[in-house]
Amino acid sequence: MKWKIIAILVTVSMLFVGIAAIFNFSEQKDGSNGIPIHYDWNVSYNNLQTFGSYQEYQDFLTSNEELSGYGYYSNLTKEEGNYYGGDFRFGNTAETVDDSSSNSGSSDDYSSTNVQVEGVDEGDIVKNDGKFAYIVSRNATKVYILDVFPPEQARILSTIEFDFAVREIYLNEDKLVVIGTNLQFYTYYRYNWYSTPQEAHINVYDIHDRENPELTRSIVLNGCYISSRIIGDYLYVIVTQPTSEIENEDDLPVPANEIYYTPDYDYYYSLTNIISVNVQNDNQQPFNKVILMGCSTHIYVSTKNIHLTYLKRMSWVEKMEKKVEEVIIPILPQDTSQVISEVSNEDTTRTEKLEKIDTIFGQYLDGLTEEDRDNFNSQYQKKNEDFERNIQHEIEKTTIHRIAIWNGKIEYMTSGAVPGYILNRYSMDEYCGYFRIATTTGHVSRNGDSGVSNHVFVLNMDLISVGGITDIAVGEKIYSARFMGKRGYLVTFKKVDPFFVLDLSNPTDPYVLGELKIPGYSNYLHPYDENHVIGIGKDTVPAQEGDFTWYQGVKLSLFDVTDVNNPKELAKYIIGDRGTHSLALDDPHAFLFSKDKNLLVIPILLAEIDESKYPEGYPPYTHGDYTYCGAYVFDISLKDGYELKGKISHCESMDPGSFSWYYDSPYQVKRSFYIEDYLYTVSGNMIKANSLDDLTEINTVELAG
Repeated sequence: MKWKIIAILVTVSMLFVGIAAIFNFSEQKDGSNGIPIHYDWNVSYNNLQTFGSYQEYQDFLTSNEELSGYGYYSNLTKEEGNYYGGDFRFGNTAETVDDSSSNSGSSDDYSSTNVQVEGVDEGDIVKNDGKFAYIVSRNATKVYILDVFPPEQARILSTIEFDFAVREIYLNEDKLVVIGTNLQFYTYYRYNWYSTPQEAHINVYDIHDRENPELTRSIVLNGCYISSRIIGDYLYVIVTQPTSEIENEDDLPVPANEIYYTPDYDYYYSLTNIISVNVQNDNQQPFNKVILMGCSTHIYVSTKNIHLTYLKRMSWVEKMEKKVEEVIIPILPQDTSQVISEVSNEDTTRTEKLEKIDTIFGQYLDGLTEEDRDNFNSQYQKKNEDFERNIQHEIEKTTIHRIAIWNGKIEYMTSGAVPGYILNRYSMDEYCGYFRIATTTGHVSRNGDSGVSNHVFVLNMDLISVGGITDIAVGEKIYSARFMGKRGYLVTFKKVDPFFVLDLSNPTDPYVLGELKIPGYSNYLHPYDENHVIGIGKDTVPAQEGDFTWYQGVKLSLFDVTDVNNPKELAKYIIGDRGTHSLALDDPHAFLFSKDKNLLVIPILLAEIDESKYPEGYPPYTHGDYTYCGAYVFDISLKDGYELKGKISHCESMDPGSFSWYYDSPYQVKRSFYIEDYLYTVSGNMIKANSLDDLTEINTVELAG
């Protein structure tokens, strides 16, 4: 039997890509529970460039195909793939209309969208201004404008229809901003599915007269919509175009010499276009900047900067080269090692070198006796285990690009990278001139943790790391993160929920203050006040079948971090059994909280187990039957914790037990907001107003299906 290096080495995806980074680790001291809390980390990564020509842009992409394995896709024609183009297309700009419908009778006491950063508005499917509500229809092709205050007189004022799918809306003074994407259609060609061209639509409406909203600006951007924010009068939008769809120079969103990039290879490239639009001045032309990078998945936006992130994986070629150098060569005899070293210095491609090394390695193994081969395998296994564990910090890295923003101006500043991948945008934060980010390296599964651990890095505005905490909760992964001023909070999970409190007051010397282990986990963390944190997640039961747990009902926690070294779970509330879910677990915009009103509202799909069906008890993986769909309304306080005030449902006519209550029901509660002493809940087909005092129903307005 002939042995091959590719067979004996651990299989690695062709998607992995390397980053040219220089690491210099040196632990300073131990944190609580033996956690290393600081190390020096230097990255030579801020070598930002622009292309000299379109040909240079093409040559750069071609030079990376050997490592990425994606050369085939760059040869697709426009008809064979998705074509996005690259130009702005501006619609007609109209004069604004007279103010024939003011906000008379509006309230200053109303809730707004739950946003991550104060002063940075986020798009959502429901907005209100204390008098009017703006709601995206269930099929995402309409926006309703309603007069909802006072609730007894609530009614639909107007409906705006679209020929694209509305993703989210913004309210900016008397301007309504609607962002959408074209409806997608798919075709099958050459064993692959391809979609129609993707476009992002930006429509701006003057809504002084809310019964007759006036379209004043329409912009169509060729590309895939990623995200957006509004700061002051300016809307910042991010769209991407795969480079495989750029067939000629005219398809570029900007000239090649205006495209920023770093000369490091990646397995996938896209042109990320950051655009700013003045939503109050329709005559001001948009600004934009374009970066060649991997596809951005999570962004963090402060009032001064946009941080774009994307995951960059080590290439198959680079990992194999490292494994040959660190695992194979040290356990080979000197003469064989010398031959392999000589091959590594040959003037051929990297893949050709690996193929030749594979042959040499196979010949060596073929010449061993069975006993020698067993001994070699034992040495290899030990070396390989150490290698796989140590390389986790390098195999996946999060690349960060910082773009400065100010009054619509966009300026590319710098880039950097940290080991690991992030959970979501709440894993990032900017505070007092520093950028904080929480990452996980390795992956957790029922078969093992693959060297998984978690880290928090503090970077300066040049995106150079100045401090960090490494190897937090080894064997677990991050389920939620939140940075709040000088502190940070992490929830990691595998079988129990460690809640970590981090001291970030000194960016060069962060450390773990305290840790709390409790059953379950939190998906989302929200500040209650300076010393208390709300958590929403799932209750859990440890599995007897392996090193994992069975999710149960939705769990609300209230953490007390007054004593930062000994955090406590001040209160908790469990909703339902296994199968119970809340939109707020995945989308913080569905989470309504007011400390002043002692109010917490979340949508719930309730699953309950009929214990009469299980007279001898039931295992923890038993799924409950669906019995309720609606909003849970809580009184929340430090004294009494969570007290269920009542429930509001739009689903009374639905059949109990139907899974469509949540996933398909037009009466699933998706959002809630308050105006003064009235609580409004919104589903696809209805908006309902109830008294906040006793939840008495006041009025209901049906929305068109």
